[in-house]
Amino acid sequence: MKSQRPKIEPIRNPTLFEMEKLDTAAELTRQPRVERPYSLPGILLGTSAFTANGWEGSFYPPGMKSRDFLSYYATQFATVEVDSTFYRCPSPNTVKNWAARTPEDFIFSVKVPQVITHEKVLVDCDSEFVIDHLNPQVFEFDRWSPFSSIR
Repeated sequence: MKSQRPKIEPIRNPTLFEMEKLDTAAELTRQPRVERPYSLPGILLGTSAFTANGWEGSFYPPGMKSRDFLSYYATQFATVEVDSTFYRCPSPNTVKNWAARTPEDFIFSVKVPQVITHEKVLVDCDSEFVIDHLNPQVFEFDRWSPFSSIR
């Protein structure tokens, strides 16, 4: 039996981020603490992951261990999208490890877990937000979501 999705009226003007968190991120981009080759004042430039097939030996120095990829990446870019959070929330130890391997001004842009965007469709999901200290957050909805008409 197929589960029924709750009927939800589309939000006319959705606010996906708390403004003070955006202000904090904007302030970090104005005054970078680490000089990076791929950065410009006021602009956060990064990629959709810090690992990819073919990056070893081209972006990452030959022979670099994969455990060192994030630290090296953070010397080149100011932000990275973390796609794995869409499938499950990282453990607190994983997040602490990421923080330990990156400068204080490095920003992780995480995808909100699919349990929130696809299963619960933003209904009764307060307990699922365990990644609230990783910002900004990317909300990716499936095409059948009531939010897909907002684009």
